Amino acid sequence: DGAQVEAFSGSNFVKQCGQIDYQSGKDSYTIECGDTIADLIKIIQTSGDVLTLCEVETYGEKVTFSKYQLIDSDDRRASQSSTGWGGNAARAIDGNTANSWTQNSCTHTKASGTAWWKVNLGVLYKVDKVVIYNRMDCCGDRLDGAQVQAFHGSSLVKICGRIDYQSGKLSYTIECRHNGDTIADMIKIIQTSGKKLTLCEVETYGERVE
Repeated sequence: DGAQVEAFSGSNFVKQCGQIDYQSGKDSYTIECGDTIADLIKIIQTSGDVLTLCEVETYGEKVTFSKYQLIDSDDRRASQSSTGWGGNAARAIDGNTANSWTQNSCTHTKASGTAWWKVNLGVLYKVDKVVIYNRMDCCGDRLDGAQVQAFHGSSLVKICGRIDYQSGKLSYTIECRHNGDTIADMIKIIQTSGKKLTLCEVETYGERVE
């Protein structure tokens, strides 16, 4: 009773799929994980009881990755409109998708009319998508309505999309390839609602332009 089912990608926590509510006489429990990309499933019991499992079946579809890869070069530089509570811009490209403020991996701006965060990719890429990890312990709705924009130098290339906040959702994928290729060297996330902007990780996928 109370055991949690968690999904991971490598060592990174992706999602808590659910919790088992024990029912006397029930021989199996189905926990839905939704659209979760993971390579490891973990069942954890924190009550102090021993953990016994007679069978664990995981159902899914193998993911085939495209030619577009995660851009993680050392040439990237992040900045933001302001910094509050020590949440510096570089935290969003530290490779850590931890989603609680106390884990020291989320950015934080001060409140202003327009808050923004951006990453200079160093060189030009054909940008496929941007994946944004939200804060889950508090204030997740601050991300609602934020726009993801692609730039070539100081010129706006495309508004890739907008985040529609959903309670309990960890990450948002914004596609940038609609209406033709997006050739850019900078990604900017902008929030014009007056709310603070907090990002726990921003992953940009693309193919380098030679």
